[in-house]
Amino acid sequence: MRANSPRSGSLSVKLAALLVANLVIGAALSPATAPQRIKVLGAPKRDEARIAAALQLFAGVPSRQIQTAHIAQSILTNSEVQRIEANSNIFGRGVVQIFLQTPVAVLADSRVALAGDGTIFTLSRDIPDLPRLNLHADFQGPNWVPAGVWPARSMAWLVREVSRWKADKNWSFELDSRGVMSFRGSERARIVVGTPVELEKKWSRFTEELAKQPKLLETVEEINISAPADVVIKR
Repeated sequence: MRANSPRSGSLSVKLAALLVANLVIGAALSPATAPQRIKVLGAPKRDEARIAAALQLFAGVPSRQIQTAHIAQSILTNSEVQRIEANSNIFGRGVVQIFLQTPVAVLADSRVALAGDGTIFTLSRDIPDLPRLNLHADFQGPNWVPAGVWPARSMAWLVREVSRWKADKNWSFELDSRGVMSFRGSERARIVVGTPVELEKKWSRFTEELAKQPKLLETVEEINISAPADVVIKR
């Protein structure tokens, strides 16, 4: 009996693999593989009905033809949603994972929040002890939503640094009509940061001063770090 050559065996394996691949691709492109059940994780409570309705658009669409970008376009009308990840398989099951913005501060007594990247969005869930952000009227539009040009990214950076430096549920941040940023916590002192330039130098100078005088926040009225080389302290 003549033995099969290594070449003919290799060819058989390749043909079998190609057949399996064709079957998988055909199944994935078939309407029979369209998601019948889509599980949504992480959706804001107030947004569940809208998202459920949006996902109905993908009923009957073969799994391989569904793209995350298409789902995102249907869902990302809510600014609280940062991004989504969608997965589906050929067995008719899908999962949509929703990732929400992480707030670093909330505007005054509203539900308008500031994310770490400077994004403004409406907060749907209760997060206690967020720092408060007070904007001058020149930067506020209807319903507390900021208006005009203001340094949202710089303010978000400042809030993150201050909150990491010291936990204080009474942190409040302010932006005045000139675009000057300041903040204060439970202690007596108000810290004037100035306009959003050289923020890292200003912050470094502030922490150096506090390292030399640990009780400074409790004993003075104001610490002005708007000029890092010349910190002004008002007692």
